[in-house]
Amino acid sequence: MPPALVTACRPAPVAVPEFKPTGPLRPAGGITSPTALLDALLAKVAAAPEGRRRATLYGASVGVGRMVAAGALSARDGYEALYAAGLAAGQSHREAHAAIVGGFRTEGVTP
Repeated sequence: MPPALVTACRPAPVAVPEFKPTGPLRPAGGITSPTALLDALLAKVAAAPEGRRRATLYGASVGVGRMVAAGALSARDGYEALYAAGLAAGQSHREAHAAIVGGFRTEGVTP
């Protein structure tokens, strides 16, 4: 195929909201690179197709909830990162909040 057509067929780059934690991200509970893990989870939320965004946000919230439970980051930082990613992916306040709280509860974490 011509290069221009190949370029046109590729999906647009995914914009992940920048996140600056208020506290440290630290290795804990078997998580050796919490920054990389958090970035990967947020990228999944940003790349979720329409119709799967809330479920993807919930799944990422479970993963971040595990990070919080392990002590790799604070619940506040995890919530804020997920909330920004959810809004950037087109979720309403209510949808994003419900998905995050549900994912955290699954891991026994209070946001």
